[in-house]
Amino acid sequence: MNNDIILSEEANSNTREANVNTEANVNTKVANGDTEEVSVNTEEADVNTDVTNANIEEASANTEKAKACTANEGKLWTAPYIALISIGTFISISFYMVVPLLAKYAVQRGASITAAGVIVGMFSITALFARPFSGIISDRLNKKFVFITATALIGVSLIGYGISAGIASLVVFRFIHAVAFSVNGTVNLALAAQVIPRKRIGEGIGYFGLGHIIATAAGPALGLYIGERYGLSATFLVAGAIMLAVSAMLFMLPYTERKSAGETAIKGGAGLRTADSAKHSSAGNAVLRTADNAEPRNTNNEGLDSSIRKKLRITDFIAAQVLPLAFFGSVFSMFNGVISSYLVLLGEERGIENISLYFTVNAIALVIVRVTAGRVYDKYGMSAVLLPAFALAAVAALFIGFARALPIILMASVIKAFAQGSAQPTIQAECIRMLPEGKSGVATSTYYIGADIGQGFGPMLAGMIASAWNYQVMFTACAGIFAVTLLLYCIRLFARGKSRRVLQAD
Repeated sequence: MNNDIILSEEANSNTREANVNTEANVNTKVANGDTEEVSVNTEEADVNTDVTNANIEEASANTEKAKACTANEGKLWTAPYIALISIGTFISISFYMVVPLLAKYAVQRGASITAAGVIVGMFSITALFARPFSGIISDRLNKKFVFITATALIGVSLIGYGISAGIASLVVFRFIHAVAFSVNGTVNLALAAQVIPRKRIGEGIGYFGLGHIIATAAGPALGLYIGERYGLSATFLVAGAIMLAVSAMLFMLPYTERKSAGETAIKGGAGLRTADSAKHSSAGNAVLRTADNAEPRNTNNEGLDSSIRKKLRITDFIAAQVLPLAFFGSVFSMFNGVISSYLVLLGEERGIENISLYFTVNAIALVIVRVTAGRVYDKYGMSAVLLPAFALAAVAALFIGFARALPIILMASVIKAFAQGSAQPTIQAECIRMLPEGKSGVATSTYYIGADIGQGFGPMLAGMIASAWNYQVMFTACAGIFAVTLLLYCIRLFARGKSRRVLQAD
């Protein structure tokens, strides 16, 4: 019995030990669970920390991209801009290579002096009528495709001159040349306006015209050299070959249209603000606005834009708000045409030797002025440039009209360069700035309409004045025109200021 009691106590003791051990196991498991929960929480905290760090890194990257885009937005000397300046220079050189030779070449092909004059003069008239269409073509079609086509057609027309056997073919190729040249000049400037930062449009347009100045000096000399050494036909063939080579190079122009975003991207350019917001593809890409918002298209050779199906309006051909500026620009073009046509004759009549130095000095001064005038416009506005330009042009006309010696002529050359060299790119830039980016083509073509009218009809009216009186009266009349234009510009400024004050009062 005693043994049974002892065994029972041992059993109870073992049971208590087992219970203790069981409780210890439970506590151990609870402790392990708590440890695992702590570990999980630690891992979650680590994950949250990693996410936070990733967000910080992403925010920093976005900040850097934004800074890069902002810096790129103000960049002027981009690859597309430099390419367009170079291409424009070659186009102008080829044009001026043939200008002094065409009349003589037409006579060699059997034309009379009168017929040769008609062939030469029909260029300006044809270009004038083609200008409104060049604007809508530039705005509604793929600019790169249009640029390539127009440049190639110029090359074909120049080669056509060189192989022409008679007058009829010369007239046909002259017509093609004029139309293609009109479209080419419009789309070239419209493309340049898209890659120039909006805040530096005056400076960019000023630099853009330097190639034209270089061409006016180098083109005629090169054309005359080739013509004297190898014949006039060779000059036309070389000029045409240059244009065809340029048109082939244009395929490498980094130009991509993305219509899904309603924008055109020119890689390597400066980002431009759209009407809605400033969008950038990367630090090296410029996002440019097209004429409309539509679906994506093939960007290689497809020139047709779905916007071509839109209803045509008069504002697609001529920008009415730009017409006053086109008139102001036409006055400077008129003066330029008068000087080109009659300065040498004035020198011969008055016995002024080496009067051709006028053009050399003028070209040098133009380069200096164009480098600085655009910055003045960007910083102080159009009036800061145009008001002194009108006055200086009037003074230059008076100097030439009364000059009896070469130093006075050369002084007038410098004064005229400061007037024209600052006014014309300023008016061009203002025309482009006044309209949305998708209307840069019609803005440019409207400006050129005024320039063509002044360049074409100015010398004819001046010639009538010189025939009735003399060159002194003719250039005095030019000075009077600038004085009247200055008065009209001041009236326009006063009227705009008054209407602005009325609107602010309302």
